[in-house]
Amino acid sequence: SVIALAMLFFTLAGCKSKGYDDLNVLYTDFVSCFKTGGDDLKAFCRKISPNENTAKYMKKNGFSYRGFPENFEALKLGYDTIAMNYYNQLNTYRNHFADQLNDLEYIGMADREPELFDKELGIYATESYIYMKSGNDTLSLGLGELFKINGEWKVFTAPQL
Repeated sequence: SVIALAMLFFTLAGCKSKGYDDLNVLYTDFVSCFKTGGDDLKAFCRKISPNENTAKYMKKNGFSYRGFPENFEALKLGYDTIAMNYYNQLNTYRNHFADQLNDLEYIGMADREPELFDKELGIYATESYIYMKSGNDTLSLGLGELFKINGEWKVFTAPQL
């Protein structure tokens, strides 16, 4: 039906659009992309992984976290390497949740409010786990340490079960 096609388009578009400024939208899109996997999940990982713009902003403002951007740039790797490593980790977790993916839904965050990490730059951080449900099961997953840098949430550590 037209409605189903429109919903599919908006779901896929959500997985592929620009960076996230809202955690609930990020988490909702994550669950949608986690369910479908493949290119959708890769696009999501690219969206939340630190990229060239993140690095430029951090260098310009003298902000570094866990060796990014300076140590990463010294390795001379492409930024897509970060996203694909993160994707591979999430894909492993998809296998862990394989029986529960069909009716997986986002419920909410464990921690409601991100913490102000750098007042001067207005950088917020969270390491909140998210809650999902599938049938009668409640599942949790941590996407890693997320920082809102230059208005977009970026992940700096591996996801955790």
